[in-house]
Amino acid sequence: HKIPEVQALTPFGLGQSMLIKEGVAGVTLEGIDLASSSQVTQWEQIWLAEPKGQSEVQNTHWIWLGSQLAKKIRAQVGDSVEIFIPGQKNQLEPFTVTAITKFGLYDHDLHYARIDLNVLRTIFNKTKSPVLYKVKIKEAVPLFRAARAVKVALQKNAQVKTWNQINQNLFLAVEDQKRRLFLVLEIIVGLAGVNVISLLMMSSHYRRKDMAILRAMGFKARGVFLFFLA
Repeated sequence: HKIPEVQALTPFGLGQSMLIKEGVAGVTLEGIDLASSSQVTQWEQIWLAEPKGQSEVQNTHWIWLGSQLAKKIRAQVGDSVEIFIPGQKNQLEPFTVTAITKFGLYDHDLHYARIDLNVLRTIFNKTKSPVLYKVKIKEAVPLFRAARAVKVALQKNAQVKTWNQINQNLFLAVEDQKRRLFLVLEIIVGLAGVNVISLLMMSSHYRRKDMAILRAMGFKARGVFLFFLA
């Protein structure tokens, strides 16, 4: 049923495998539905090398590699790669690279690749597995409010996770980095303050004769102190 906070959704699946070309790399395969995924993910902003023509329609065994993953195995658009499918047969499935993606997160671009959702379900024998969905919420709708609305609407039929919960390690690392930077800046400011104070103290020390003249002219000790402090 319709959820007001949700703008679009698309099914997806996940699988762990090994990618083989010039070397071997562990990869998390994300199966996507081409027809609806573009409504949730703006691929035109993420493609580093975008698909040409109808390559995904002509060949269902296509694969989009993350930029760092492609660099690691030296793969380009048009190259053929093999995916090792664990199981009883331990078979190798050939795929053709049709696009390179760049999300801007190093770990994500190093370990993720996209393939057709139906192909993922077939090669990993996940045809009966629960369906996962990515949800795009409407603009100006708070994330947690939308997550709560989806959870209330679906009740016990689904589990809801927000993007910051999925990438919790990244947020913890950023928070830790912010605390460390704040501590370093506090130390720098403290050292600068000590240097300024020591400079003023030495400056005042070398002006003892001037202080004596001011005292002789009637300045009180408090006034002299405030004068040099200012």
